[in-house]
Amino acid sequence: MRRSIVKASMSGNRRRFAAPAIAAGILIVVVLALANYAGAAAVLLEGFQYVDGNLAGNGGVGYGGASWDTAWSGDTSEFQVVSEKVRSGYSGAPPRTVQRQFTSTVAPGTTMYFSTVMNQIGNEGGYEFDWGFTNPNVGLAMYNDEWRLKLGGSTQTTSGAAVPDATDFRVVGRLEFNVAGTDDWLTMWVDPASESAAHLMQITTDCGLDTLGNEFRLRRLGGCDSSKQWDDVRIGTDFGSVIPATPTLLLEDNFAYADGDLQGQNGGSSDGGASWDTAWSDDLHGTLTKEFQVSSERVRMTQSGSPAREIKREFTAGVDPGTTMYFSTLLTKVGGEGDYNFDYRFPGIGASLGIDSTHTGGDQFSLALGSQSAKTTGTGTVVQDEPYRVVGRLEFDAVGNQERLTMWANPAFESDDPVLQLAEDRGMDTLGDLVSLYYGVRADGAKQWDDLRIATEFEEATRLRVDIGPNGQALEPGFEAWNVGTVGGENVVVPDRDFTQFGGFTARLERDGSGGIDIRDRGSAGGLLDDLKRDGVKENGLRLIFDGLEYGLYELTSYHHDRLDTAGGGMYQIYIGDATDPVAILGQTGGGASPASATFTFMPSQSGETYFRFIHGEAWLNGFQLAAIHAIPEPSTCLLLALGALCLVACRRRRK
Repeated sequence: MRRSIVKASMSGNRRRFAAPAIAAGILIVVVLALANYAGAAAVLLEGFQYVDGNLAGNGGVGYGGASWDTAWSGDTSEFQVVSEKVRSGYSGAPPRTVQRQFTSTVAPGTTMYFSTVMNQIGNEGGYEFDWGFTNPNVGLAMYNDEWRLKLGGSTQTTSGAAVPDATDFRVVGRLEFNVAGTDDWLTMWVDPASESAAHLMQITTDCGLDTLGNEFRLRRLGGCDSSKQWDDVRIGTDFGSVIPATPTLLLEDNFAYADGDLQGQNGGSSDGGASWDTAWSDDLHGTLTKEFQVSSERVRMTQSGSPAREIKREFTAGVDPGTTMYFSTLLTKVGGEGDYNFDYRFPGIGASLGIDSTHTGGDQFSLALGSQSAKTTGTGTVVQDEPYRVVGRLEFDAVGNQERLTMWANPAFESDDPVLQLAEDRGMDTLGDLVSLYYGVRADGAKQWDDLRIATEFEEATRLRVDIGPNGQALEPGFEAWNVGTVGGENVVVPDRDFTQFGGFTARLERDGSGGIDIRDRGSAGGLLDDLKRDGVKENGLRLIFDGLEYGLYELTSYHHDRLDTAGGGMYQIYIGDATDPVAILGQTGGGASPASATFTFMPSQSGETYFRFIHGEAWLNGFQLAAIHAIPEPSTCLLLALGALCLVACRRRRK
């Protein structure tokens, strides 16, 4: 009966409340979407990655995200960019200030976090230098060799041990609104390991506002002659967004061995206290390890029939128990029919990521954790000869006492939808000390593994590395090839490169102007990154173009061949923009290194393709790395939904 009444009510009163109901529904979606956008951890970044010289005019629209509204202005002649840091050598009165306006895109009352790196390079007299916000008056400062904190009209200063000279300090602030009645709390840390670390100072007062306002400042006061320095400003909505992560790629084996048996090979890299403890050896099923073959720096298995094959390698991760772990590899089904499965495994805890086939289910991604296993459903999930970056995340005691294992295929960000997830109590708090490649097969056709990684952060398990060079180039170990044509070619139109294993985007190379690009190979010069730096593309000006990047915060490291005989020491100027406005300068690099490199954070253009311009008398581009730092929902989608909802409401009101 209730179902009939509801149906009749909707039918009889559709014109009365359908539009407002739809509008209300859309508004709910908008509110949730905007809340998600506002909660995105990385709100604003300023790395001062500009050409050395006056800070004035730098940081316009196009760098640091859409929320920076103006370039730096004020007493800019007193604030100089030096090696991608800002220095002030000013002495005397009155105070000198530079400021930059912004829009934070967060709801009023949201707790805000902010940090920068400060360095009192020397101390020869009374001084103060600070950074913070104009209205409300928020300042975190060094003052006559001590720390100082300001909020509104309140000031607090430390006493005791002097602040050392020529030392970088990560200074962090947190502003909480209306914590105790109308009082706001400003908390200050210096070099904190976490938000729970003991803070240095705290002020409680009513600053009279519930936002950070819209203006960020750097300020220098006092009479000493030595320089004061700022670097790496961050404004966010949680503590982690203003503390640069130190993700560690603990272990990697990109199988950079001579063609032949994998058994006995003992290469790879380690960092962060981790180590490879043995060579690849000892089939866990007692036989046939030599069937795992290295071919062109990838591992292949081409045998068919029983028994299953599995080859292992022991390691020490060197991380605290309970640390969430990330691991990945490139899996490729090169060919073959019938039943098979091949995995990347951690036998100790019983975790594996793989590709599996059955007579009825087709080629599918598979996941296992202890006694639990799962496959993607349907046929045609896995495409033959297509490499997939499969990524696993193992969280300990994530669901009560259960461990949770999550699997992605070709993700860009950790927030992307996983393909599979399992949970089971394994009674462990580490990955164990054994990694293996497993091949359970009764079919012909090669299966392939490449670039095995174990890390403590998602971005290091997925970081894309690209070596640009001629067809058949000597590929840098651990890098993907972008083969651009025949060596020695001139005025060449370089083929696009699709990177499906990194969220699915396309990269292009173009001349900065009309015409094509030259392809060069200088030959081996030895040393670090020799295979990367020996070849690449060359032109007076180059554009590296990314099309289809998921919106968010990325880190780009580009590699260049720096000609030592070029005027200016081989200096590059690097710009970012889109097709209509590729003019916002990121910075410069070079001056004698070969290859030179530059690392920048950026957000893709929301209007289409993102251009990186490399300007130089003879610009060489050898390759790049790309890491996805943090996904950020596009605000334009939320705004369109909001406008649609408001239009519905307005139309209904006009009818009334």
